[in-house]
Amino acid sequence: MGLWSDPDFLAERGWSEQYAGTTGTHLDPSIPAADLHRLTSGAAKVKRYVDQHVAHADAVPATVTLTLDEVHDAIDLIGDLFKKYSNLLTASSYVFLEPAIQHNWKAVFREPWIRP
Repeated sequence: MGLWSDPDFLAERGWSEQYAGTTGTHLDPSIPAADLHRLTSGAAKVKRYVDQHVAHADAVPATVTLTLDEVHDAIDLIGDLFKKYSNLLTASSYVFLEPAIQHNWKAVFREPWIRP
């Protein structure tokens, strides 16, 4: 809480819904426990596949039952939880987790780079 300069700002940002529950100014331990359960259950199928076929180099099965949607959902869940707890621990936030190009990358195609 000390990282936040304005406690009223915390109330506006949903401190009690996201972190405190009924505890007021302290982190309610049931909230991270529920998030951990959500993470482990949401990524269980991906973790099982990776543990068996990637980490331990078992043969990849002839039919892969893991779908790209399941992988994307697990990645999105990890990203959402990262943003939530990064916000809690650093008093800052991420709008997007994907890197954004900060310069005009097409400029190289508009100017000749090999002189005659």
